[in-house]
Amino acid sequence: MRIVQLTVVSDADGLLRFAIPADGPAGRFEVAVVLTPIPTTNGTAAKRTPEELGWPPGYFERTAGSIPDETFQVHPSPPLRPVEPLGYAPGWPQGYFEAVTGSIEDDRFVRPPQPALSPPVSLE
Repeated sequence: MRIVQLTVVSDADGLLRFAIPADGPAGRFEVAVVLTPIPTTNGTAAKRTPEELGWPPGYFERTAGSIPDETFQVHPSPPLRPVEPLGYAPGWPQGYFEAVTGSIEDDRFVRPPQPALSPPVSLE
């Protein structure tokens, strides 16, 4: 079984037209279609409410940003630990790879010649 979810626009006759590729050239398939209209506002899709997205009514109003305990305190975050610079490998001296191979900013970095690309294929 494969689930395909599409957003399509009906034509002037109110018909939906779409094609779904099958797994084989000839065969029988059971197809279930569930139509869910998308509300529009000035030609653009309207925002769905949390209830429409499956959240219980009033969930965010009751929980987001509300801690009823008056003694609750936000403690400061610990200081960030130092991070090794990119390109550093443990056990190798700092700057070793740049000294041996160069870097993109260095004039020693030269891109090797690339093979010519074949002309684009026309799909007409």
